[in-house]
This record gives sequence, structure tokens and C-alpha cells, in this order.
Amino acid sequence: MELGHVQRAAGQSAEALEAYQRAADLHREFGDRGGEALALDAAAEVHREQGRAEEAVTLHRAAEAVHRDLGDRWHQGLSLIGMGKAMASLQCLPQARIQWGHALAALAAFTDPPAAKLRREIQITLTYLQGR
Repeated sequence: MELGHVQRAAGQSAEALEAYQRAADLHREFGDRGGEALALDAAAEVHREQGRAEEAVTLHRAAEAVHRDLGDRWHQGLSLIGMGKAMASLQCLPQARIQWGHALAALAAFTDPPAAKLRREIQITLTYLQGR
């Protein structure tokens, strides 16, 4: 995962995707579903950045399901945020709003500043998109 993060930051998207896929494969092999889901989310972000939002939605959806099954509300919320961004980039605004609404619910119990900031950002986006 870290190698993928470094490669992504360096603009090496293809290499980052390979690293994230390898990380997902290794986590799956070792039975670490949460780690696999984190790798899928990271790969999804690269796909979205490269204009392949449909692939991003698919990967975020798979990751979100795992986080939900594991009861990991924080990462579930992050997956939902990513899915909403990918859907918005596909001009599927009603579906994006739904995902962001689910993200707000997933993150509701977190009171720390980063969670509060995420919720504010989602609420601002939803307010902006209201009526669109």
C-alpha cells in the first residue's frame, strides 16, 4: 500500500495501480478483508483521477461492502465519499448525493476534528448540489 501511495504522489499512476492490486491480492491471500478493501479504495481513487470513474465506482462499491460487513464505519464512510465523487464525475448527481448521505450517516458517531471536517465538506457539497 505504501509503495502505491508513494507512486501515486509521484504521478506514477500505472505503477501505483499495480502496487494497489498486489496489495489487494496479498491481503486477500492472508484473509485480511479490511486490508484488501483499503487497497481497492486506493486503486479506485487512481482510476477516478485518470478519468475511469466507472471502474472507480465498482471498486469503491466492493470496498464499502467489506467495510460495512466488518463494522468499520470510518472506512465505510470514506468508501462512500469516494463512490460519490466517482458518480459525480460521471454526472450521476442523484446517485452521488445518495452515497454522500450514506457517508454522513456512517461518519455520524465520530466526533474528532477530521470527521467533523469531512461531514462539513459533504454537507457543503450537498447544499451546493441541492436542486441540481
